[in-house]
Amino acid sequence: NLRKWTDAYAAILISVTLIMVVSLVSSMLGSIDQSFVMVMGFTLFFITTIGVYVIYKSTPVEQITYGRRNYTSGSKRLLLILGPLGILLAALLAPRFGLVGGFSVSFLVVGICLAPAGFLAWRDSARISKLDSELPTFLRSLGNVAGATGFTITQALTKIDTRSMGTLKTYIDRLDVRLGARLPVKRCWDRFRDETGSELVNRTTHMLLDGTELGGMPEQVGQICSEYAQRVTQLRARLQLTSSTFAYLAVPMHATTTFILVFVLHIIAGFNQKLADVTLSDGRVSGPPVTDLVISGGFTPTAPDPGAVVGNLAFFQTQDLTGVTVTILGVIVILTIANSLAPKFAGGGSNLKIASYLSIMCMISGAVLGVIPLLIAKIFTGW
Repeated sequence: NLRKWTDAYAAILISVTLIMVVSLVSSMLGSIDQSFVMVMGFTLFFITTIGVYVIYKSTPVEQITYGRRNYTSGSKRLLLILGPLGILLAALLAPRFGLVGGFSVSFLVVGICLAPAGFLAWRDSARISKLDSELPTFLRSLGNVAGATGFTITQALTKIDTRSMGTLKTYIDRLDVRLGARLPVKRCWDRFRDETGSELVNRTTHMLLDGTELGGMPEQVGQICSEYAQRVTQLRARLQLTSSTFAYLAVPMHATTTFILVFVLHIIAGFNQKLADVTLSDGRVSGPPVTDLVISGGFTPTAPDPGAVVGNLAFFQTQDLTGVTVTILGVIVILTIANSLAPKFAGGGSNLKIASYLSIMCMISGAVLGVIPLLIAKIFTGW
């Protein structure tokens, strides 16, 4: 179901974007009122909301990260500091660059500020995935050693060669040192779970300790816990295969849809300006130009002359593009947020991973809004 709905989400999003483009071109011709563009913007909002919600409900519910009581991850700390800072900087810098340029700067500032937190969240997620893949070997070895020696699980921990445990070695060594110092066993294992940050480690170690303390054979309990961890790891790998493909698709899809919308919008703005220039050269219209394409990356729409026409045609009139511009910018904001949430919901894991996707999507949106106006300005003014 998740695979089908991720494909459907991509197809629907592209379709609605193309309808937005058609409505933009139609508004330029004068055959459709600009309010239709706004209606399509609201339609895109509802469709993306439904799409993201369906992906969220289709994803198997599986908690991957452990709610650590004694630790606050570096990603969360950076997010709490740099997130509000990015919004504040965007609010201060945006008014200096006009409408489109202001949105471009805002996206870039927010994306750059979220990048450190997003990187740490991605790295932490990769670390936990690696820990979980190595966990079955640790559980099976610990149970076998305890069963063969007749020791408790805690005593058997000192007999394990941690050099073969991979990433888990560091955490096991710390646990061994604490237990060797005669600290309370329960608190030592709780600290071990907090340090790993893995929900699978939390579940299986509780199962292992409780099972042996209640009279279970250590080797059998260890085998059961190991098989459980292996099964969960395999199921997560299947989910990751689908979600990672969708995540890789979401990045170019967002870049493409944003590029198309911004490109067509500025083509219309440039065409609108040329219409104003033609009517001014004919001497039939006076007043300020309808749009002002500037190299800084934006344009400022001004009120049109209601009598501006070309020949005897009833369309191809100069228009006030303020409403259309605001609608397209709002659509880009919606796409940025939706394309950040959908990959995270498909892959599951910590909510901090949203910062990773949101950082990438914001920087893509900001780059497109900053570069495309320069490109269109070159097209209409000559290279």
